[in-house]
Amino acid sequence: MSNLSSHQASFDENYINLLSYKTVLVGYSGGLDSTVLLYSLNDFFKRRNAKTILKAVHINHNLNPKSDDWQFNCTNFCDQLNIEIICYKINLDTSKGNIENNARNERYKCFEKSIEEFDNNQNSSILVLAHHSNDQAETLLMRLFRGAGTKGATSIPHRRRLNHSNFYLYRPLLSYSKSFLYNYAFENNLSYSEDPSNLNLSFDRNYIRSKIIPPIYDRWPSYNKNFSRFIENRKIDLDLINELAVIDLEKLESKNTIFGHSLLLSPIKLLKKSRRMNVIRYWLDSVAAISPSNKQLNNINNFIFCESQSVELIIDSFRLNKYKDRIYLNDMKLLNNLNKYLSDNNEWLLKEKFIIPCYGELLFLSDNNNNKSLALSVSTRSRGQKYQSNGISRPLKKLLNESKIPPWFRDHYPIVYDKNKIVAIPNILITDHYKILSEDKFLWNFH
Repeated sequence: MSNLSSHQASFDENYINLLSYKTVLVGYSGGLDSTVLLYSLNDFFKRRNAKTILKAVHINHNLNPKSDDWQFNCTNFCDQLNIEIICYKINLDTSKGNIENNARNERYKCFEKSIEEFDNNQNSSILVLAHHSNDQAETLLMRLFRGAGTKGATSIPHRRRLNHSNFYLYRPLLSYSKSFLYNYAFENNLSYSEDPSNLNLSFDRNYIRSKIIPPIYDRWPSYNKNFSRFIENRKIDLDLINELAVIDLEKLESKNTIFGHSLLLSPIKLLKKSRRMNVIRYWLDSVAAISPSNKQLNNINNFIFCESQSVELIIDSFRLNKYKDRIYLNDMKLLNNLNKYLSDNNEWLLKEKFIIPCYGELLFLSDNNNNKSLALSVSTRSRGQKYQSNGISRPLKKLLNESKIPPWFRDHYPIVYDKNKIVAIPNILITDHYKILSEDKFLWNFH
């Protein structure tokens, strides 16, 4: 284009902040929305002579006979624009669960994988998606029909953290209508794919789009703007609610240790239920990106007041436990991975750090270079194990209890061995097995 169109000029205002990133990944399905996003972003970066690298990520869900054709079209379009494209093929089990949710979950896993690979630990990449104001309205109605609270009523955020990673996703088209995108595509002679599944009314979003939105539009043509104003008001409400949660959270001494994220238990009980549920909601979202349902929040409330210390509660892939007047939250996948990793009797050259994925590192501190040259192994405990200290043989279980290791974490605690003999329990003690190590230290540092 010789002259910058009003459409492109409008997009540019929302693209300016992307110039600070080294890599911008665009979720590209080949449909109207993502085609407009990819094309307009590419145009923006070229006119700016930007050093930012633009990449497309296409997810082939294999749910339609034309899925491979759509992937081919996406690849061809990117070739024309000289944009690198990464394609993923996923196979969904359509007999289990909600297809829409399952597809979305798998899609985001691919997005996370891509951004981590291309960022190369520089933390200078961002994922950009093509949601627009019509998507915003549909999402709002879906959530209201499901009885969403204040956070749910804020609908789709412009920007948010990408699950548990340090990366963000950004939606620069969220304030534009579908018709605006159609006009841009027509203006630039863009071709795109039409997914026939969008006509399947068994999907809630399609039903809302086809059956509910049209009569709303006929009666209230400016519904989109009104919905947007409603969403912005709910965001203000959410900010106030979160500020209250931060005040309450300070009194609960939130910590992140080897044993998980935790809060003081007694002060939580003193809060009114509404404030208690609010601070729990905020805490779960901030430390684990969990958005608990009302049912889950009520289960957590019952868990808090349950007198038993051994009770546990599962929330998605996370688990809540109690210990010494604290509530602990752990990712069960990480704990299982920790256990699998440590169960292999990993060799440890003491002169080096022993890295434990997601759980820090073991360090051996000694002034004796001969000791540092030793090779031991690291694994977990076994049933009925004993160790010897100061000439006395004692159960390992009792030592872990005295050292205030929570019962549910004891099977995951790393133990240092010389063959089958316990040499040390990091951060706790060194046994009599290696007298020459008695002046040394085995530490477990958790990041």
